[in-house]
Amino acid sequence: FSPSPQQQQQHFRPNKHRKKQSVLPDFFLLPPLIVSTITFLLTTLFIFIPSTINVFFPILTYTMIALNGITCSIVGVGNVALSRIYPSNMSIAPLMNGLAIGGLLIAILNFATSAGSKMEETHFWNLYCGAEHDDTDGFTERREDATMAVTSTGTKSCDTYTINWGAFAYFISSFVILGVTILCYWVLRKLPITAYYVKLAQEDCQNERNNDSTTTSTTTTNGNNGDTDNTAVNISTIWNTIKYPTLAIFFSLLVILTLFPAWTLKLASNSKCTSRNRIHNDLFIPMTIIIFNVFDLLGRIVAGYFYSTFLEDGCNVNVVSKRLFYGSLVMFLFLPLFMLCHTSSSSSSFLQQHHFIIQSDIYTLALLSIMAFANGALLTLSFSHGPRLLPPQKHVQELASMIMNFVVAFAALLGSLCSFPYVWIAAFKTSV
Repeated sequence: FSPSPQQQQQHFRPNKHRKKQSVLPDFFLLPPLIVSTITFLLTTLFIFIPSTINVFFPILTYTMIALNGITCSIVGVGNVALSRIYPSNMSIAPLMNGLAIGGLLIAILNFATSAGSKMEETHFWNLYCGAEHDDTDGFTERREDATMAVTSTGTKSCDTYTINWGAFAYFISSFVILGVTILCYWVLRKLPITAYYVKLAQEDCQNERNNDSTTTSTTTTNGNNGDTDNTAVNISTIWNTIKYPTLAIFFSLLVILTLFPAWTLKLASNSKCTSRNRIHNDLFIPMTIIIFNVFDLLGRIVAGYFYSTFLEDGCNVNVVSKRLFYGSLVMFLFLPLFMLCHTSSSSSSFLQQHHFIIQSDIYTLALLSIMAFANGALLTLSFSHGPRLLPPQKHVQELASMIMNFVVAFAALLGSLCSFPYVWIAAFKTSV
């Protein structure tokens, strides 16, 4: 990825008074990443604290969750801004694949920490199966809840606190990954390939300023003073141009975040509590998260290759945009289909009483895989196709980025809100 010697001679002439690189979105990446790293470090340290003040701990927990939500949004803006500096084949596809790889690594880490924790297995059996699982004696009747003990006075008290090393491994690994991410970004800033494209971006910005100055002078001479109206027209024009891929992103994320994690965390194996295999019990949900992330990554890789090979050149951009939009509407079919999966709420639900639930792990896992693949493919195709519909001018790309970031955030919010009525409908119970 190093520029050619001719390019280096052209763009790397010695200049002691060269201004600091201002094109890189350092403010949108480094501070929020540092804040996230600190919150994960604090979370890791809390694992070793046996007791905390009842009021202080929830407030601190919610504060750190809010900080992580804010920092994730800011980092998302920084990632998009960083990707604009590089060519499309070096930015959009790696960005989308990197997000999926990160999710997959976290899912694998979650599975490993759960598999290594005996506490998770015991808690699952006591909570869902009403029996303790013993490797030698099989199923024995539960005598007391795992988290409570009966004292001599007849009152209940909490068991002695023990360190959950699985949770420690999960949070300390996240802390290390964030630290490595900060280090990698710092190294990326120093690479010759980054300096080369930053220089090109600075020249483009300077050319745009010159063009804007010329346009402003001409407009003033002609007595035309309508900067605000011009901006409004630009936003309207940009929206009309990218509305189909943007709506495809919105609808795909809306469906995914309605189902995940509110409903997908309720999925259960048909052999739950009847099989001694942990995959059918406490490790079933961690396994489904890995499956989702694997097929989401495959969808992004296949879609990126398909777009760059068959669609990037010589295709009807309007036809592709509409097909992406229609494809996102098909995603809504997953909402009723997932209601038919076996879940922890199925035993007394209306759908179970009328024999609508499909008692098959194959159905659940296949449906989850197809949805994840479709989601990854749609997001990658839409994010790759949207910028191609617009001219490469900086102010146009900035407005488009603002629109798409708002749509992503709004889809996340609306999907989370829609998960409440969806879970209520899917798990609706009728009185006997």
